[in-house]
Amino acid sequence: MSIFSQNVPAYGTQEVCRTYTVAQDARVFNINSHTHRWGVRFRVWEPPNAPCFPDGDGNGCSPGNPAQLIYFSTEYTDPVQLEFAPARLFDSANPDDRTFLYCSLYDNGSTVSSPSVKRQSTSPEAPAGLGPFISGGPCGNDTVSCVGGANAGTLCGGNDPACDSGVCDACPVRGGVTTEDEMFIFIGSYFVPEPSQMLLLASGLAGLLGLRRLRNSGS
Repeated sequence: MSIFSQNVPAYGTQEVCRTYTVAQDARVFNINSHTHRWGVRFRVWEPPNAPCFPDGDGNGCSPGNPAQLIYFSTEYTDPVQLEFAPARLFDSANPDDRTFLYCSLYDNGSTVSSPSVKRQSTSPEAPAGLGPFISGGPCGNDTVSCVGGANAGTLCGGNDPACDSGVCDACPVRGGVTTEDEMFIFIGSYFVPEPSQMLLLASGLAGLLGLRRLRNSGS
C-alpha cells in the first residue's frame, strides 16, 4: 500500500508521489493531507495527470507541472484544508482528466532544523497482525546507523564503539501506524450523483430549455 511506502535513510530525505483518480462525474469539494512528524511538505497537482504509483521503496512517480500545483502544506499537525466552493466537477471520460497527483517530502534529520532522526531505542514496536506491508517500529541491527559525529548515518550493526559519537541508534523512517513511523495519505471529499439524480437534472434542464423556446416563439 502506498500509505506505508516510505524508506527514508537516517540523515536523508525522500519524496514519495502517487496519483488518485476520482470517479467520472465526481464533484470534489475539499482536499487535505495526513503524514507524521517527518512529513515536511505535502503538495497536490490538479488534473490532468497520467496515473503513476510508487514501488516498494517509494520510487517510480515524480512531482508534477508547477502550473498545476493547487495544494501546498508544511505542517503535519495542522495541514492546509483546501475548500472548493462551488465543488469542482470532473466529468471527462478520460481518466487523466480526473487524476490528481500528490507528493510528500520526508526529512529524517538531514539538517539541524529538520525533525530529529528516528531512533532505534525510542521507537515503539509496531502492532502485531497488521500485515507485511507495515515495516515500522525499531529498525533492526542490519539497518541501524551512527547518531551524529563524522560518520552519522553510517551502518554500525548495533555496535556503539563503531561510531565516533559512541551511539549506534539511528534508523530509517518507514511506514507504520505509530507516530514514530510514517504515513502518506491524500484526503479529499467528493460525491457522485446517483443516476436518478442525473436524469432528474437532465429532465429539468430540458424543461427549462423548452420553456425558453416557447417564450422566444411568443406562444
